[in-house]
Amino acid sequence: MRLSPKRIARALLKVSTRYPAETEAIINQLYLYLLKRRKLKLLPIISRQLPEIAKEENLIKEVEVITAHPIDEKLRKQIELSLEERGKKIQIRELVDPDILGGIIFKDEDLVIDGSLRRYLESLKESV
Repeated sequence: MRLSPKRIARALLKVSTRYPAETEAIINQLYLYLLKRRKLKLLPIISRQLPEIAKEENLIKEVEVITAHPIDEKLRKQIELSLEERGKKIQIRELVDPDILGGIIFKDEDLVIDGSLRRYLESLKESV
């Protein structure tokens, strides 16, 4: 049976998800397997397949974060940790929109949490 890069990537993800402590050893074994068969040129192809397969397998959750100014790495990590779900890695897609004035807006599939200053000011205006 011929193993395609996509099938290898899918198997790599499944095994490393099931045995996270063994991921490094699994990758080393894959490297040795490909080296032995003179197929090392497949490694970049396999690595490009991993993010797409992880999304297909629901292992990565993409969240859109809208802020008035770019966020720094420390805040990005805090957001990822606070939104983390069991077994899923959070991938933040950051958008900068100065029109929100301040605060932050989270969009996750069909859920929107609007903590922007613009929304707060609009709600104040409506209540007066």
